Amino acid sequence: MGRFAGYLGTAIAFGFIGWFVYENWDRLPTIDLLSPNVSQNVGFCLFFYLLTQILASIGWRYTLGTLGKACNAGLAESELLVSQIGKYIPGNIAHLIGRISLARTDGIPGWAASLAMFLEICMLLAIGMLYVAVLMIAMPDVMAEIAHELQTRTAVIYSVAALFLVLLTAVIVIMLINRRKRDGAMAKNIQPVRLLGPVAIHIVNNLLLGISLYFAARAVAPTAQISVGFCTIVFVTAWVSGFLTPGSPGGLGVRDGIIALGLGMTMGGAAGLSIAFLHRGVSVVGDVISFGLGLCARKHFATKSESRTS
Repeated sequence: MGRFAGYLGTAIAFGFIGWFVYENWDRLPTIDLLSPNVSQNVGFCLFFYLLTQILASIGWRYTLGTLGKACNAGLAESELLVSQIGKYIPGNIAHLIGRISLARTDGIPGWAASLAMFLEICMLLAIGMLYVAVLMIAMPDVMAEIAHELQTRTAVIYSVAALFLVLLTAVIVIMLINRRKRDGAMAKNIQPVRLLGPVAIHIVNNLLLGISLYFAARAVAPTAQISVGFCTIVFVTAWVSGFLTPGSPGGLGVRDGIIALGLGMTMGGAAGLSIAFLHRGVSVVGDVISFGLGLCARKHFATKSESRTS
């Protein structure tokens, strides 16, 4: 059943972007990557994307620290940076399994890595959906149009956001109860208040990803009237949809299609599609760079950790 859902999700993802490409392919604008304006905006796009990956890796270390199981600084960050490349494998879970495996290699118990992963997913989806909910209030006309295009209802987003908030709250309450009831070292080391750190990081990261998309839009259509807030709402909506689609590798297809659709409302479908493709290309480059940085970090900090213990 799970494999069928993965295949179905992959088909939906590629079908969605395939349809949009078919509709706008002959109208795609030309992008001169050697142009100073384009190269500068692409550079900023890549910079802010890389910054989100580094901040996310720090958030992962803080999330592990909530359970009292943080490994050495540098090693924890490398677990996310290295494993992120796995999100391009169909199934959309290889990067999660890979990170848990790396964490166990670094001495983190499987239960702690798995629980930290669950906490992170709850935070990411809850924050992403609440971002959309808040921006619905600030930009109701835009969200109504996106919702109409996607044939969804705003109530669904509110409901799912509330569900993940309830799940996150339940986990925190359970952790607090265990801390009080159990006298073991594991329970004493649990510090739910430390979740405030990764929550703050993920809130900032959503804005930074919107800024990254904004610079991609400036590279394709420098004269278009578009704001960082609008790019943020489009990206967060696209990211959440891509993440929740089973089998969509790295949100491929779904995320790109929604970005093209959302931005296309103000600058035309062809320009929106070019921006989606450009940002996807920058994201892939950023993930490859993050992978390299993670490998270097693992080599450096693992050696440093071994020298301390010897």
